[in-house]
Amino acid sequence: MTATATGKQSQLVEQYFKVHVGTAPKDQLLLMVVDGAVRFAERGREAIEKNDLEEKNNALQRAQGIVMGLANALSPEIGDQIYMDLRGLYFFVYRRLIEANLEHSLEKIDEALKILLELRETWRNAVEQYRNSIAAELAAESTASDAGTEREGISVSG
Repeated sequence: MTATATGKQSQLVEQYFKVHVGTAPKDQLLLMVVDGAVRFAERGREAIEKNDLEEKNNALQRAQGIVMGLANALSPEIGDQIYMDLRGLYFFVYRRLIEANLEHSLEKIDEALKILLELRETWRNAVEQYRNSIAAELAAESTASDAGTEREGISVSG
């Protein structure tokens, strides 16, 4: 493949992801972001195993950026305790990713990955429950409106 074809392919992939992210429901976006952090942390782990210092650094810095973005996106409106717990968890993961990068530590990256994977599963379950509750509400509303639209027949006999 030529450099021009590779560049065009790269542009198409980037364009696809922009559209995919731009049209994703908000609840799905959080999962996509957490998936990105997991993917980069796993890539960093593989790079540590291969002793590829440049790739390790790049991947772990990307994972760190995503995790810090998650922490900064939190709003106290979600409730003080949840806000503080999630913020602490994100900062813990962030520190572990930095330490893994500096120390080339598989243990520390594994700690961060374990938490990220648990977070991803928690968010996935929450999204599923949210969607199921919305579907149930819509079904109940539909049933209620169908019952309310039944009409009595008009008699024209006289």
